[in-house]
Formats: sequence, structure tokens, C-alpha cells
Amino acid sequence: MSGTNLFTFAKGLSTTFTSPLDPGMANGAFRTTFNPNLLEVVLSNEEGYDDPTLPDADLTRVMCSGVTVKNPSLKFSDQHQAYRDTYVMSVDIPTDITFTWHEDSLLQIWRFHRNWVARYYDREYDTFVTGKIGKLKRATITVHDHVDGVLTPRFRFIVMGLKPTSIPDLELGWDKDGADYSVTYKYRTIQFLASADGQTWKNQGYM
Repeated sequence: MSGTNLFTFAKGLSTTFTSPLDPGMANGAFRTTFNPNLLEVVLSNEEGYDDPTLPDADLTRVMCSGVTVKNPSLKFSDQHQAYRDTYVMSVDIPTDITFTWHEDSLLQIWRFHRNWVARYYDREYDTFVTGKIGKLKRATITVHDHVDGVLTPRFRFIVMGLKPTSIPDLELGWDKDGADYSVTYKYRTIQFLASADGQTWKNQGYM
């Protein structure tokens, strides 16, 4: 792929969003002029890292305009002079994934990340936070397709062991009805699933 192994989900399909998803989406949770693509993301705490008493423990079912992640790559040796062949020397397993979020009027994306980073570092007391509660997240990315005018889930990527590297920059302005945040995270594994009917999922392996 021309020297790169990046794959990027397409941004912003020009369609009318009529999916029977979370009613909050249709009731003003996102700006009405934003034509989202078919990416739905559910963010939750990783198993064993949750605490329902903490604010913004889960940010369920939000939309993003793009996800970019590197695939594993192989490094091969130079051609052996005698055997006229190459052999694999190492494999590079990426650990970064980038989400591009679109903010809403409630600043829920920014507030969620602010609380998430606070699990690692206490800004008020200028100290790191010990323990594991609320630190690792899981992102379930669902890619939809149009079937008879209805958005139907087709592919699903489950990103496990997410860690934030930063808080999205806050952008406020009288002429702004939302901001796009590109945030890079560390992750452990990504599971890839596919569905023929939008209900039954089959494991396609790990990335």
C-alpha cells in the first residue's frame, strides 16, 4: 500500500441519519447539520476497572467521524546469496489508535476525557493517582451499512485496554456549534467481528 499500512475509515457519508439507535442522538445530542458517517462507538470501562460511583463511568453510544489504526507489519532480511531467499526477522505490533470525535453542546467528549485523565493524574494536587479503577477503557466500534433504507450493523471492532494520551483541546466560540477532536490512545488488542444479518457476530481474528 505505497509504503504505509494505515487503514482509515471514510469520513462523513452524505446520507440522512435515520438509524433506530439511541434516542439521544435524534433529540439534539448532536448538531443537526452534522451528517454522521456510519461509525457508532460505545465506550465503557474495561472489565475489572469499573466503579459505577464515579462520574462519567461510561460514555455509551457516541458517533465519531473517523478512526485510524496501524496494522502489524513484518520486517524481512536481505536476500541470502546462497539460498536466494529472505526470512522474517521481526514483527512490529502497533499500540496507537486515533479517534476523531465530534463534540456536542454538552461537551460530553471533552468532559469524559477530562475525568478519564483524572484517573491517572490529579491536577488539583499535582500528583499521580494509584490503583486501577477507571483507567482502562473498551471501545466497541460498529460500522453500519444501508439495507432497505435502514442502517444495519456489518462490522465491529472491539478495542481493548484503551489508555488516553491527552485531553482534547477545548474550542469555544460563538460561531461554533461543535468541534472535531483527534485523540490518540494506547491500546492492547483489537478484535474484528463481522455480521451478515446485523445480529449474529462471527469472530474474524485479532489485529
